[in-house]
Amino acid sequence: MIEYIYIPLILILYARQWKFQLKIDDPVKRDGYLYEGPQKVKPEFYKQTQPLMATITNIGVYMAVCGYIHYLFGWKVALLYALIPTNVGSVAWVTGNYYASTTLLVLAATMFLTKGAELIQMIGVICH
Repeated sequence: MIEYIYIPLILILYARQWKFQLKIDDPVKRDGYLYEGPQKVKPEFYKQTQPLMATITNIGVYMAVCGYIHYLFGWKVALLYALIPTNVGSVAWVTGNYYASTTLLVLAATMFLTKGAELIQMIGVICH
């Protein structure tokens, strides 16, 4: 059971994020992201607390990324990835979900490319 130690560690480290103020690196409207530069926002904007749903989403996606890493590379690599300080931005920032979601999709594609035949066989065994 030690191999899943990264799950409670992620929850312990990041669950309190929703109590903190917003951390946004680029206040840009999402529908014009490539066409418009950052918008000017009032300082009061940053005094808001982070929405609980944004925190839950970011933590959930980050845990899924760690789960894919665990499946592909082993639990020690997943533990290292879960605790490395450079990944804080993908969980703590409201806009950091872009980074974690991209990583999640790349790892999912890697998993299906490298272990796709095994997964299809497992699904076939389960369904019959």
